Amino acid sequence: MSESADRFRQTQALLAQIRSAPSLVVLPSPADSQRVLNAPVDDQFLAQAFPTESRLLGRNEAPEYEVRARLSELEIAFHSQRIERLFSDTRRSALQAIAGPFGVGKMLSAYDKTGGVVDTIHNARAGVYATDEAEQKYADRGEYTKRVKENYHHRDPAYKKMSQDSTRDRVEGKVTDAYTGEQMSSQRSDSHSIDHVIAAEEIHNDAGRVLAGLDGVELANASTNLQITSYSTNSAMGTKTATEYVLWLEQTKDTRAMKQAKLQAKVDAGEPMSQKQKDELAKLKEQEKIAANPEPLLEADRKARAANEKKINDAYYRSPKFRNDCLKTSVAAGGRAAFQSAMGAILVELFAGIFDEVSDWYKNGRADGNSIFAELKRRLRKVGLRVAKQWKAVLSAAAGSFLSGFLANLVTVLTNAFLTTAKRTVRMIREGGNALVGACKALIVRPEGMGIREGLHEASKVLVGGGIIVGGVLLEDAVSKSMMAVPFLVPFADTATAVIVGAATGIISTMAVYLVDKADVLSVNRSKMLAGINSDLDASLLHQRAIEASLLEQFKAL
Repeated sequence: MSESADRFRQTQALLAQIRSAPSLVVLPSPADSQRVLNAPVDDQFLAQAFPTESRLLGRNEAPEYEVRARLSELEIAFHSQRIERLFSDTRRSALQAIAGPFGVGKMLSAYDKTGGVVDTIHNARAGVYATDEAEQKYADRGEYTKRVKENYHHRDPAYKKMSQDSTRDRVEGKVTDAYTGEQMSSQRSDSHSIDHVIAAEEIHNDAGRVLAGLDGVELANASTNLQITSYSTNSAMGTKTATEYVLWLEQTKDTRAMKQAKLQAKVDAGEPMSQKQKDELAKLKEQEKIAANPEPLLEADRKARAANEKKINDAYYRSPKFRNDCLKTSVAAGGRAAFQSAMGAILVELFAGIFDEVSDWYKNGRADGNSIFAELKRRLRKVGLRVAKQWKAVLSAAAGSFLSGFLANLVTVLTNAFLTTAKRTVRMIREGGNALVGACKALIVRPEGMGIREGLHEASKVLVGGGIIVGGVLLEDAVSKSMMAVPFLVPFADTATAVIVGAATGIISTMAVYLVDKADVLSVNRSKMLAGINSDLDASLLHQRAIEASLLEQFKAL
């Protein structure tokens, strides 16, 4: 603005100087006047000095309709450039979608596995293993035989100590049933039972415990997993979990009520009863108490399982082996992702170069004197040079994808700690991570001169495109199954699926990105358009000012 103002002031000063300067006019002779009148007119000079669209040396404003027409012309030109860029991006995106996620990425997906490439406790319990070593370790745990059961019970020092201590405390009247809250008999001849809240057999066969490398006997006989209850309750529960036992009590309440009423009737009538019947009645009464208030049993189960899970998770997820597995597989995943992006970028430039050369050959033909072989060689060399010039873009794509692949593998491991991912889900996480890293890169590592608003606009386009690619990976499965249903397409199903879904995904993602760009929620494009219009108008003004300055100098010299 200051430069334009300076130029304007200089022009006005020059005009003022011309107007105020004294001039001595010498009238020509009649003969000279006649010679000038008979001389040819210099139309070029007049057109330059007095253009029809210029207000040369004047101060009149242009009509409003001319201003609107000029602005409309510049706006149309701006949008035309965007449309041309759209078609160019559409072709490039289609090539990139085929060569990247559905080309090289399809080949690299052979490394993807259901549940990821790092063993997790959740997956192990679901029977899904990333390594043969972990799977074999579980197979070698041994069956829960009677001999093994003895190791979990009467042969374990912790179990035996609690049995002895609880017997002494019960005789002294200090023990209550953990599941009913009632005082237990203090008669030495009576008995009680030490219950494994989480059944010893369940702990022995727990794949998570085996994966963590913990001793089952030690876990089963931890103080948080041992509770004092009656022998009949412990026997009735068997290997049922607390939840299963409470549900069983609910399902059998009518049957138990009938049995209890029948036995109680005998007691009330004074009829003789066998010891077995007395024990049965006592058991039914205990079960009724637990059924009426199952919370002590369920609470003991929750606490025992929480403590058990913490020990297993701490032992495995904090182990050097798990950390090393995560690091090693993440580096490998990052390397594969970097290779995918680098090869994708090379293939995109290669295909684009080939298409352009074929198109040019068709339009302009061969160079003079070239044979078909020589022309082909010349054009292939041009394509090779074009690809070679993209080495910076290839390295940049590889670096960004390495980071996204590294992070995607960690996300996959974290996800599999809670739920088992399908093989295709692993690929979706990788492609989604690539889009996320790209969006962060567009937002954080912005080119010079790009503001935060423009960065957010570009990041939103990257995320939309990445989301559609993730959807394309999901769609790929349905398309592949449909093609496999047609017998003669079976040999080409994978290739055809990659091409069809890849091209469709590329085109749709480009159109979606264009719509996001056109929506212009952050008014980025409008700002660009106004800046472009201002730039064009400034250029036109500078050109006109240069003409005016030249003419003024000529008038000044007269």
